[in-house]
This record gives sequence, C-alpha cells and structure tokens, in this order.
Amino acid sequence: MIPMDPQDARINFQVRAILNSRYIDTSKVDYFTIKGTVYLRGPMKQLKGGRTVVISEINNIVESISRITGVKDVVNEMTLVELKKISEAAVTEEAE
Repeated sequence: MIPMDPQDARINFQVRAILNSRYIDTSKVDYFTIKGTVYLRGPMKQLKGGRTVVISEINNIVESISRITGVKDVVNEMTLVELKKISEAAVTEEAE
C-alpha cells in the first residue's frame, strides 16, 4: 500500500469536516484526494426542501472544498437520487 501524501491527507480531513457540517445526508459520499485533486462520488438524497435545495447544497460543498489550501481541482461525481412518493392508494392498502 502506497502511503498517502501528507497534504492530501490534510485535505481529506478538511473535506470530511465540510461534508459532516452540511444540511444534507453525505453518509454515502466517497471522497479522496490525489495530488491536490479532490474526487467526490456517491448518491445524495432529495430532502424535504426538494431538488433545488440539494443541488444548491452540492454546489456549496464543491465551492467550499475548492477553497481549501492546496486543492487544485474538485471532480464532482455526486448524483442526486430522487425519492419516490408513496401513493395514497398504497398507504390506504397498508392501513387496512
């Protein structure tokens, strides 16, 4: 196993702090840094506020990460997962 560059490790620590401080669930997001480039991958779930809230929050995350000292680029491969609405018929059937 190749040891991680100390600067990349420091960046990862700061990325984790940014992800953990956000309004949205980032528990399924993977991240790693290679030579100053941060890679973000994984699903983000749509919250009560709706799709635009999540997209806005993803943009805020990317912007915050790009401001970390030593970050050269941020590759955002996070995806938005739409939550399916439960139909009223299904709820009625379960209640019976």
